[in-house]
Amino acid sequence: MTLFDDLYTLWTNYVDYSVVENHAIKDIMFHVFLGTVLTHKGYRYMESGARKSVRLHFFMIQDSGTGKSQLMKAYHNLLVALGIKARITVVDNEAALTGCVYLLPDKMYEKRKEEKKRAGEPTSEQDRVVTKKGLLSELLSLCWDEGSVLLQMSKFMVNITNYFQCVMDEPGRVSKGMRLGTIEYYSDCTVIAGSYMFTDFKNTLLTKGFLQRMFLHYKKFTPQEKRNLRIGVNLLKRKKKPEDIRKLTDAIKVWVAKIPELPEKTIQFDDKDIQEFNNDLEEIYQKYIDKAFTGEKQDVLETFNGKLHILIDKIAAQRAIILGKSVVEKEDLDYAKGICMKHVHSLIAIFNYLVGGTDVVSIPEHREAILMNILTSRGGKLIQKDLLDEIHKLKKLGKWDLGWNGTLKLIDEMIAANKIKCDVGKQNRKMIYV
Repeated sequence: MTLFDDLYTLWTNYVDYSVVENHAIKDIMFHVFLGTVLTHKGYRYMESGARKSVRLHFFMIQDSGTGKSQLMKAYHNLLVALGIKARITVVDNEAALTGCVYLLPDKMYEKRKEEKKRAGEPTSEQDRVVTKKGLLSELLSLCWDEGSVLLQMSKFMVNITNYFQCVMDEPGRVSKGMRLGTIEYYSDCTVIAGSYMFTDFKNTLLTKGFLQRMFLHYKKFTPQEKRNLRIGVNLLKRKKKPEDIRKLTDAIKVWVAKIPELPEKTIQFDDKDIQEFNNDLEEIYQKYIDKAFTGEKQDVLETFNGKLHILIDKIAAQRAIILGKSVVEKEDLDYAKGICMKHVHSLIAIFNYLVGGTDVVSIPEHREAILMNILTSRGGKLIQKDLLDEIHKLKKLGKWDLGWNGTLKLIDEMIAANKIKCDVGKQNRKMIYV
């Protein structure tokens, strides 16, 4: 086993004390943890002549009671144990996060003037102005326990998410101008949030760039999975020994100390492997993104796809650094792509259920009903090309939201679910029928 495998095993054993099942978010949070630790130790990767951090920002979208908060707390506690500045909050105001510029009260101002006079330094009215940086200047991790608050469209929250967008960019930065002065500083903070699914996601996806900068994971739990969660949470009471968690924490500390050193703590990407991996990125685009929807939905989805390579690069760089490599290779990119497909599948699921409709439950069923109605109105069967022509007419009228590829995928899914049937005739013509 490699050093990378060793840490993954330790991480899994550690978070299993707090979170039941839900393996996908545990795996993603593993890379959030790696990104925070490596950023704390000063590691970067090179792109466009600049050193960029391996931070991975994360937004979890699941029902309440599935382990989002518990996972954030476990991650937060581990960072604190490692001596990394971290915070978990329900809500912080703008001044606390970014900082503020204010005037000293009279007594404190007079005291400051006296101190400067005794030191032989000149005094001025400017001595009354105090600039105080916010939490984002020192934190390396901020867990926002209830992410739905971040997605509200109030002026207060819009300002905060706008600042978060700048912090999540590379390099992360806070720039804030006020009447009394300005606040400027760089930030290496990783942002993590969790929320249930709610309709304001539609507004956030369409009008902001906040979620585009994050790894998204959306999961709808089946009744059996919910049952497993209920049983597993109850069984957590069997894990009684605090010293077991301390041992795992200590083992992770030892592992972190073993991370190999790199020249200037910066890793490069292999030129040939980057070019080869472009084919993989294009394949993802063609299969999952291109012509998946229509109009505004498709435009917004394209903006998410434009950020996909950044998520892959960060995870690939993390893996290569831990394995002691001097360059990121194709196998690292392939590994990262496998993790990031969770993000891609979540995107498609979110767009299917939220964007473009008000009833978040019935949109997929509504599409199936339209398709079934076309078939039944034409005697129960149609050549697939004719069926697509009928759907194209609805698209022109604004009554169909899926693109060409998205429509073909829906037909294939309905066939696989035995909701409709398909026969292939001469010249490979497909006959679709009820």
